[in-house]
Amino acid sequence: MEEQANKTKTIQIDQISSKSIASSLIFWLLGLIGIIVISLGSLYYAYISKDLYQGLYAESRDMTEKFVTIVSKPLWNFDVKGVSIISQAYLQSKNVTGVRIEQVLPNNDSHLFFNEGVTEGPDIFSFTLPIKDHGERIGRAEIFFTEQNIIKTQRIIIISILLVTGVTLLVVSILTRFILNRLFRYPVEQLNQGIRDLAYGHYERRLEYMNRKELDYIIAEINEMAGQIEQRSKQLEDAWNETNQLRNYLSNIINSMPSVLIGTDSAGRITQWNYKAEEETGISARAAVGRELDQVYPGFMDQMETIRKAITRQQVLETPSRKRQVGDETRYEDITIYPLVTNGGEGAVIRVDDKTEQKRLEEMMIQSEKMLSVGGLAAGMAHEINNPLGGIMQNAQVVIKRVTSEMPANEKAAREAGTTMPAIRNFMESRKVPHHLDMILEAGKRAAAIVENMLSFARKGTQSLEPCDLAELLDKTVELAEKDYDLKKKYDFKQIRIEREYEENVPLVKCEYSKIQQVFLNILKNGAEAMAEWSDRDSGDQKIPKFILRVRYLDGAVLIEIEDNGPGIPEKVSKRIFEPFFTTKPVGVGTGLGLSVSYFIITQNHAGEMSVESEPGKGARFIIKLQA
Repeated sequence: MEEQANKTKTIQIDQISSKSIASSLIFWLLGLIGIIVISLGSLYYAYISKDLYQGLYAESRDMTEKFVTIVSKPLWNFDVKGVSIISQAYLQSKNVTGVRIEQVLPNNDSHLFFNEGVTEGPDIFSFTLPIKDHGERIGRAEIFFTEQNIIKTQRIIIISILLVTGVTLLVVSILTRFILNRLFRYPVEQLNQGIRDLAYGHYERRLEYMNRKELDYIIAEINEMAGQIEQRSKQLEDAWNETNQLRNYLSNIINSMPSVLIGTDSAGRITQWNYKAEEETGISARAAVGRELDQVYPGFMDQMETIRKAITRQQVLETPSRKRQVGDETRYEDITIYPLVTNGGEGAVIRVDDKTEQKRLEEMMIQSEKMLSVGGLAAGMAHEINNPLGGIMQNAQVVIKRVTSEMPANEKAAREAGTTMPAIRNFMESRKVPHHLDMILEAGKRAAAIVENMLSFARKGTQSLEPCDLAELLDKTVELAEKDYDLKKKYDFKQIRIEREYEENVPLVKCEYSKIQQVFLNILKNGAEAMAEWSDRDSGDQKIPKFILRVRYLDGAVLIEIEDNGPGIPEKVSKRIFEPFFTTKPVGVGTGLGLSVSYFIITQNHAGEMSVESEPGKGARFIIKLQA
């Protein structure tokens, strides 16, 4: 803005004429005086010239008449010497250049009697008169005169006029400039300084009066104008401060909002860019404003048509729960586009709300409600199943005891049946009856374990909570997994690389030691099995199975992360992974209760949080959060 003002000021200065009023006034005044002096000099020159010429002609005629009178006697007497002396006397006159005398003979012929001096020239004129004696014409005299002296006099007059004109103009110029400086220039400079003070914002300054009526009127008007401008300036300053405060207040409101707020014009150029937008994109408002939205925020390329529709239709348009991939993370956001009309132009305000955490919480709430309802159902079913299951297992144990042990009652019953216990045992073993009984008992034990897990959904732990070092507990669980028989049957857990990222000085957490260990073991077993199956299916993959274990303290809670580099979990599976009885394993291999029981141990028994983050082909990361 300041640069534009300086540029405008420079242009206005360039447009100011170099001619001043004083210079123009002096020019015209000198011109007028010059014309007057030259005109008067010309009149004087004409008058003097006329007078000189009239005097010259009168004097010349008079001299000629006197010459004729004087020379008549000598000419009558043919006195050549006398005529010559008279003529030479006349030739000595300053204006006479020549004398010519002709004599008239008795027979009326004439001959040249005397001729001397200059008789021709551009500035020579003559007078001719007859010479008479006693009334008789005896000859003719012609005297030649010059105008040279008059011309010299005229030149002197012209030079005098020019000198007088020049001196007059010089004196008038000096006096006029002095007078103008005193009466005009200095007061105008003071007025100019006063106006300049107004231009630079010094509205409080006032001009002093100069005791000149015309200028004092102007000074009074300028002082009045300065007062009005000062008053309006204060009003404008107050209004500007109020507007600036309001703008800052609105800007703070916009920048304090947790949503991304972006303003655009009808061409899609950014006009508003709040702090949340800077945080999300890493681009400052200074760098973003004026640029096209899809260039600064590529994630909005698919929304440009929606923005145009909202502006054209003057209708609020929404895009709820839009999924957007940010690196390895999937985020959800609600986009609302509000049409905007301001200052005769069209545009839009775009609001982007990050709903990722809300989405995750909603899914957790749905999952929790689902598990609570399933948990209640499972608990009721477990109680109903527990009694007949106990009868089956008890009767299976009785059968095994009666067909395999050497009890007197068994021997007596065999004799009464006409056989012996060894014969019965031989028959049983040949038909593998004891094996099948063991299978029945084993199946019963598995069913009992399932019932026990189902009951975990509905009951709180009875053990007391004790402070526990979760990093140490996690290490002991890894040692336990390395010795687990079921894991050793499929692969050696010791072949899995373990990387630990434990933060120092993590506080102890009150928990049920055995149940938290059960949670860790379930996650490790599932991850180990997934990595083993993936390696078996893809023999070309030389990736070494690996667990990354993390324990750190954050915002009053301890976070435990167990991350593997296995095949990952599809999104549709990760949404149901904590549901009871949900499993991707073949029938008879998994019960679908391991992770659901773990989830309830964390969320219900320990008031914590448990979640999973995964993408197909990029492993899985289980996150457990327990309050310290």
